[in-house]
Amino acid sequence: LAQAVTYDLNGIRAKLIDVRMRGPQLGPSGLHEKFNALLDSVDGADYAPPQQAREVYAELAGQLDEVIGQLKDIVEGKVSELNNAVQAIGLPVAGRAG
Repeated sequence: LAQAVTYDLNGIRAKLIDVRMRGPQLGPSGLHEKFNALLDSVDGADYAPPQQAREVYAELAGQLDEVIGQLKDIVEGKVSELNNAVQAIGLPVAGRAG
């Protein structure tokens, strides 16, 4: 069960950042890098963000909402199940009172 949780969380991490990146890339690949690139382009301007930047933000925010939903499902499902299994054998569970 712990391996399943680790696998699922690594899948989410791979969506947020490019965990395989070894050197420079031509463009951002994970959501984190894409949000940073968008911030750099918007923050460096002396005018309001163009419509295209707003559309990119809306798309990225939607993707992030999906990832957050997946994370909630993992925490409420497998992580909760893992915590119950750990507690059942008498070990303390982080974040839970005794």
